[in-house]
Amino acid sequence: MKKTFVLLSLASLLAITGCGKAEEKKEDTTPEGDTPATPGTIDDLDPKDGDHYGGVEQSGTVGLSYTLTQYLNNDKWENGYKVTGYEGSNPNVVIPSTFNKLPVVEIDDRAFQNNLVIESLTLGKNIRNIGDYAFSRTFNMTKVNIERGNPYLVIEDGLVYHVEKEGKTEVSRTLYFGEAGRYVSFDTYAKKITKLAFGCFGNFENLIYLRMSLDLVPTYPNSIQGKENHLYYLFNYSSSTSQYRIDKMKSAFVPHLSTLVLGGDTVSAVPSYFCQYLYSLTSVVLEEGITAVNIYSFAHCTRLRNVEFPSTMEYINGTSFAYTDDLYRLYFKKTTNKLYFYTYSSSYGVFYNKDRNWAMYLVFEDKTSNISFDANSLKFDPDKGSTASTLSEKTYQDYLDINPTRAFSEIPPDPASWFYHL
Repeated sequence: MKKTFVLLSLASLLAITGCGKAEEKKEDTTPEGDTPATPGTIDDLDPKDGDHYGGVEQSGTVGLSYTLTQYLNNDKWENGYKVTGYEGSNPNVVIPSTFNKLPVVEIDDRAFQNNLVIESLTLGKNIRNIGDYAFSRTFNMTKVNIERGNPYLVIEDGLVYHVEKEGKTEVSRTLYFGEAGRYVSFDTYAKKITKLAFGCFGNFENLIYLRMSLDLVPTYPNSIQGKENHLYYLFNYSSSTSQYRIDKMKSAFVPHLSTLVLGGDTVSAVPSYFCQYLYSLTSVVLEEGITAVNIYSFAHCTRLRNVEFPSTMEYINGTSFAYTDDLYRLYFKKTTNKLYFYTYSSSYGVFYNKDRNWAMYLVFEDKTSNISFDANSLKFDPDKGSTASTLSEKTYQDYLDINPTRAFSEIPPDPASWFYHL
């Protein structure tokens, strides 16, 4: 009996020791600092977010809806599926590579718009196109992955792009959308973006600073052009009613954006209605190359305080700053161009605002005669005759006399410059 007990104990000890060695050996085969998989067939792309690429094909999440579609593959139309929505409760959503033995190639317009269930998203390797506003306002979606082997999409810094290439050379990069909650500052120049999809900033609810090229601003068809601001297209858009207007939304689409810097190469004029009703905006800087500001471009930006104009500026249209209740200082860099202030419909001035009766300053780096004004272009209200319409040259000492108690957090006119006091 003793022998049996001893033998059994030895056998048990050997078994336990063997398991321990096996497990130890398994751990040793995993190299330290193992890096995640890199993209499969995206030639020569070295994404910064390597951990966003998974190597295992997964089945689609329950609750996804699909519809048949056709896509062009090597100049031949073929059948596939597109995802049209999600009604599931799983926060970790996987868009599969295939469904019913056909490739899943597309995500439809607004397929996931306003969905607050999703926390992470995996895009299958056959997804080649993502529709307008597909992931706009999915504010809890903080992690996005792309299945390894997808040759159409790339992700960098939490931003999902469609990349067009000629051979191995990248020719364009379209921003589709980004992970939620990531950005408080964004620069389209620094990201080397060549195209912006509608709704691509739809998850940028924390955005405070935006620098962008006007060349990237998308526009809708003429049937609804001018009814809402253009910047809104990049954040969120709803066409639920034919009478939809941006003012109904009261700028809820971007509640914290305070500083906007605009440049442009081929587009040199700020479009009409560009960011009207952007209530959070306090500062605007127009970069060199911008020549014009159009009607209602910044109208109803009620917290806008300071605007800086480039030396290339040529004209400012009537109502471009209408109802900017808090506008205080407009600074113009030295220019050799003819700078003209227009009226709109012969009577509506640049700063049209019937309720305004306080000071505003137009500051110029140098005194120049190349400035012209329409008769009513500087009137807040043309119906009030000369009230709030006079333009008089002032000095730096005048500024101090007019504003003896104003805090100098507000940038005053430079002593070497001259300015107008309205």
